[in-house]
Amino acid sequence: MKKYRTSDEAKKELMREFIMGAHKAYYHLKAIEDYTVMLVSQMDKEEVKNIFHLIPEDDVQKALNKAFEYVGRDAKVRVVPHGTSTLLTLAE
Repeated sequence: MKKYRTSDEAKKELMREFIMGAHKAYYHLKAIEDYTVMLVSQMDKEEVKNIFHLIPEDDVQKALNKAFEYVGRDAKVRVVPHGTSTLLTLAE
């Protein structure tokens, strides 16, 4: 995550030389370029913001409240429990 700033950078590097695991950085960057993503975790908040470029929150209800503030009460919000082991297609 520290190496690439955009999904295009990650994709170009993967196309040049595939490195196992680097595809995760590509998909992560692609998701955060297209969506606002919050992480409910006990991880260091500065690391969550500065390395993973996510919005840190330490409580699910607070995260949901914040999400609805961003996108409105009628919006669809996705919750991904166990996100590190879940492959999620963001397309509807």
